[in-house]
Amino acid sequence: MEEIYKLLDYSYMMQQKRKAKEKLLRLKGLQEKKIAVLCGSTFGEIEEFLEVFLLYYGIKPVFFIGEYNRFFEEACFPNEALKEFGPDVILIHITNKNLLYCFNQNEKPAQWLQEEEKRLTQIWKALEEKYHCVIIQNNFEYFLYRAIGNAARIRADGSVKYVDDINRFISAYVSENKNIYVNDVHFLAAYEGLKYWYDDRMWNMYKYPMGMSSMPRYALNIAAIIKSVFGGNKKAVITDLDNTLWGGVIGELGAENIKLGNETPQGESFKLIHEYFKYLSRHGAVLNICSKNEYETGISGLQTAKSVLKENDFVVKKINWKNKHENIKEILCELNLTEDSAVFVDDNPVECDSVKAMLPLTEVVQMTKARDFLDELDALSFFEITEETQEDRLRRQYYMENIERGEVKKQYKNYNDYLKALNMVCYVDSVHDRNLNRVVQLLNKTNQFNFLTRRYTPEEMKELSKKPEVKMLALELQDKFGSNGIVSVSIVRLEGDKAFIDGWVMSCRVFERGLEYVMLELICGICLDYGISVLHGYYRETAKNKKIAHFFDETGFEKKNDDKEDGISEWICRNIDSLSDKCKTGSAAIKQVKINGGGYDE
Repeated sequence: MEEIYKLLDYSYMMQQKRKAKEKLLRLKGLQEKKIAVLCGSTFGEIEEFLEVFLLYYGIKPVFFIGEYNRFFEEACFPNEALKEFGPDVILIHITNKNLLYCFNQNEKPAQWLQEEEKRLTQIWKALEEKYHCVIIQNNFEYFLYRAIGNAARIRADGSVKYVDDINRFISAYVSENKNIYVNDVHFLAAYEGLKYWYDDRMWNMYKYPMGMSSMPRYALNIAAIIKSVFGGNKKAVITDLDNTLWGGVIGELGAENIKLGNETPQGESFKLIHEYFKYLSRHGAVLNICSKNEYETGISGLQTAKSVLKENDFVVKKINWKNKHENIKEILCELNLTEDSAVFVDDNPVECDSVKAMLPLTEVVQMTKARDFLDELDALSFFEITEETQEDRLRRQYYMENIERGEVKKQYKNYNDYLKALNMVCYVDSVHDRNLNRVVQLLNKTNQFNFLTRRYTPEEMKELSKKPEVKMLALELQDKFGSNGIVSVSIVRLEGDKAFIDGWVMSCRVFERGLEYVMLELICGICLDYGISVLHGYYRETAKNKKIAHFFDETGFEKKNDDKEDGISEWICRNIDSLSDKCKTGSAAIKQVKINGGGYDE
């Protein structure tokens, strides 16, 4: 993380961008995404910066850069070039330089604002109707000058009030509509400081809406949104304790004397880190501990009254004297997460270097100073939220219940007996407005049990589900410990007497529960109901889904051909009755099945 954080410095970025790009392009498994930029001002170098940050997040961008200050025309009028490009993402690159407001206007401010809202809405509706892709809309920074001082926030014609009003309008629209996201330029300008955000020389000479020093952070903020939309967020935080969650070594000071809380300046910095992690946990990040300590000594720091984070906020706690990379491997194994799913935080440079060497895909953040730590962590937006589901908010609970299941599992010598003892019940639904966000999230975030690793936007999924020949299954699992939420999704396309599994994912939280056979049995059921005689399955190998490389072979499918140019192998089953019988393991009951005959349930 340290290297990519350095790239937020404009001078360093200019020196290192080519080298960084070449290095990042060598990464395996990059997703190619088409990014269109509709420009209200010069984009120029920002494109290069955005490319570097997207590559860091695992996305290889292909850019379409619109003409200068033609964002409205290119969005609302026929645009064959953009249509042919077929964007996955459209960024509306405008700032307050493109607002109608100016100090010498004579019209009523309410009319300016109404016209502004009308223009933006027209752009959004046109883009949604034509391209069905992700839209990223900048909100607006304050003007550098207020003219009438503090009254500019209150008076109807005040520049501050005008920006506040248009930003509230944008936020309200985005919160009520899918597939459109805010790039918070207002925050970025406040963070940089308006005096440093603006550079009149850059605007007057080159029509850049911001100073050079602000460009990398602007690009990173856009990249973070795109990364999140296409499933690139981290899932877990693994943190040390001493000098990471509190100041001092607890084994030497004792729990009551560690620096944490309001008594000392350093303690307040660590308290803020606690609050930050707790907030992340409420929004889906799984917190874990990896610390070299005696267990009782280490955990006692979380038991003090001044600790915001408590023992039960953490899912897996490895507090012992083993090598940290070994403990991290065990944590990831217990969570069923891949190496690149976690952020590891530690103050010790030796431990950080060791983990980097042994687990190169795990993001390592060294805490050099508590007061600066959150600035670095927050800038890279590992946990950027674009869509939040009930499953996100309950993720810690799901993992804690998984730990309980693991304890129960130890009581059984026969694994099938253990599965039956869980009293698993499956509820199957089609895709509709109430579960769309979770379905898209599961398809985009799942890597290990994902046969094709195709990523979808909510709009793409909605349009796909409207096709009568496409059957989508969203499987929710409950057992005696509670609900696991929607844990598996499949996309089945019917064509004559053939069916094609165009997508199939399953959450890592429910591995080795036999649910892959439940879903395959449901797919067979659809085939039999519609008189399908041949079922086709597909598999594209990635660095993360090798776990399922032999699934079709082991369930009786025959390989139709060798891998195509895109790395996809095709498998065929010609005896669906037999396959259906093979999938009836009896480990889970299917209580309710609701599959639309076609169409999308709003």
